[in-house]
Amino acid sequence: MERLTPSPYVMDIYGFCGMSAITEFGQGNFKSVVDEATPLEKLKYARDVAAGLASAHYIDGYDHNITLVHNDLNPSNVMMNHGNAKLNDFNVGIMMTWHRRENRPCRFKSMFANAQWRAPEEQFIDGEYSNEPLSEKIDVYALGNIFFRIIAGHDPWKEYKVEGRISSEDQNDIAKHKRFDGDLPDFLDPEMVNTSIPEIKAIYDAMFKCFQKLPNDRPTAVEIERELNQAYTFLVKQNLSSATG
Repeated sequence: MERLTPSPYVMDIYGFCGMSAITEFGQGNFKSVVDEATPLEKLKYARDVAAGLASAHYIDGYDHNITLVHNDLNPSNVMMNHGNAKLNDFNVGIMMTWHRRENRPCRFKSMFANAQWRAPEEQFIDGEYSNEPLSEKIDVYALGNIFFRIIAGHDPWKEYKVEGRISSEDQNDIAKHKRFDGDLPDFLDPEMVNTSIPEIKAIYDAMFKCFQKLPNDRPTAVEIERELNQAYTFLVKQNLSSATG
């Protein structure tokens, strides 16, 4: 987190001891803020989260190798401060290493079994992990979950929840849908799929790219950041032109 201090999209850290950290104060709950936001604000917050993830992945610069995998990207780990959405909670992050013989980043194994939030290649099905080597693309899939929450107003796979929980049987069902079929979560408002609101459509298109079943088919966090920033910049200028014209 100290290395990420230059990024305005990651929570600043001021001190730490063991597993405790002193960080800047979060000024708002991410879910509550985005639920009340305008479409243009939603697009900005989506861009912010993508920018934070890009900063984490490429601590040494966008022209270097992946440095850090967040490994737990979800709305609860996004904070609001000074009008920006900021990444927080790196306690289960993966510091990437390099495979010298094969000249590539080393992979790592899945450690968590949350079917609702985890990528297809991480799924725990019928009591067993997929055992597939993982990469930073699990974070990109998780970024899709953030985008889904921003535009849907509810968590992915919410229809499975009963009294705020998803049963182990339904968790297994969701895992199979993701792993074998590459299924996406449903919007409780189906009109969202065909939205004509340009800001929401920009987030939806980015979400769809993040939700690709195969890791190599997903873009990088940098590519998503640039795509959303371009859409946001264009729409801000368009709104200014409309207001002054």
